[in-house]
Amino acid sequence: MSVFEDKISNPMIEKLCIVLLNIDDFKNVNEMYDRDFGDNIIKTLAQSIQSILPDNAELYKLDGDEMGILVDNVEENEILTLYDQIQNMIIHLQLWRKYGLNITISAGCVIYPKHGDTVKELYKCASYSLQYAKEHGKNRLVFFSQEILKNKMYSLEMMRDLKASINDDFRGFSLRFQPQVDTQSHKMIGVEVLLRWTNDKYKAISPLEFIPILEENDMINIVGAWVLRMALRTFRKWIDNYPFFKVSVNVSAVQILEDTFIKDIVKIIDDENFPYQNLVLELTESHTVQNLSILQSKFKALQDLGIYIAMDDFGTGYANLCYLNELDLDVIKIDKTFIKAIKEAEQHIPMLESITHLSGLLGLRTVAEGVENDYQQQWLGKNNVDYLQGYQFLPPVTFNDFI
Repeated sequence: MSVFEDKISNPMIEKLCIVLLNIDDFKNVNEMYDRDFGDNIIKTLAQSIQSILPDNAELYKLDGDEMGILVDNVEENEILTLYDQIQNMIIHLQLWRKYGLNITISAGCVIYPKHGDTVKELYKCASYSLQYAKEHGKNRLVFFSQEILKNKMYSLEMMRDLKASINDDFRGFSLRFQPQVDTQSHKMIGVEVLLRWTNDKYKAISPLEFIPILEENDMINIVGAWVLRMALRTFRKWIDNYPFFKVSVNVSAVQILEDTFIKDIVKIIDDENFPYQNLVLELTESHTVQNLSILQSKFKALQDLGIYIAMDDFGTGYANLCYLNELDLDVIKIDKTFIKAIKEAEQHIPMLESITHLSGLLGLRTVAEGVENDYQQQWLGKNNVDYLQGYQFLPPVTFNDFI
């Protein structure tokens, strides 16, 4: 920080760019190998970046895997050029290729005095920009803007509201239920349990907004445990009348990677006296996990108890063929984007056909999400999809409406 202050107070410097660099998903590197290996990557990157910096730029080591670059009297296009050079340099580094690692770097940039005139303010804005870069695809440089500040303030407000809801006996949280239907018999064979949240202003917030905030701020485990407990409690008596019925509950990779995850799951199931074989845990993959052996060992422990494991949103994001190759799954849920492609005008949908064919070869059950019309339902029935879920049958509803 003192270096920043010296630069800002220097009358020879009319403009100063502060660039924060951070290795994407670096936590996974430490999980896969060890801290010494990770430290060596940081050291190698720092030396390589230093070697290509122009004379008016200096590199500094910050906390963890974060680095900072100060560039005097420079224009934004020159910063973009420098970042491109850093990316190209990383691509050509061979040191970690043999480990199968794809190292990328995200960056956030602020400019003095355009974005602030104090070290604390500038560093905060640079951090917000870096976080924005990571949340919007990673491996990119983002310049600070008022939009970023507005988004950050909104997220902070949401985080405070979420914590208040949790501390007040999960006030504002509720569950919704969407049935899963057998493709051939058209009978309901299970249900997916979905989390909803209404903030203090009585505004319903999309799970796409609040779930990542729960994950990033160490709240997902306590909320996830509450969802599981309430779901099992809700359907406990139902199972007595319909012993074949499956209850699917979402869990994120952040939850699964917790050391106490298995123990916590078992305790909740036993507390609620719920049959293990009637529970399906759906992995909702919002975080990339490079060390799939950790997931596999935990999946195996759960499956040994009789619990089924499903992969949600298959075919998009991180949920790809790599998971099928390295994880023993029971069910894959085909993402609704593939189902939307089923239209009467299209006679051939190769990607979807490949997924259903491959799942059959591997002995996996398939659930099609987002089924909305008769034509989709009929097509899926003819193409070996086992179960259907979507507005064609029922949207996510309260338990009373579900009954």
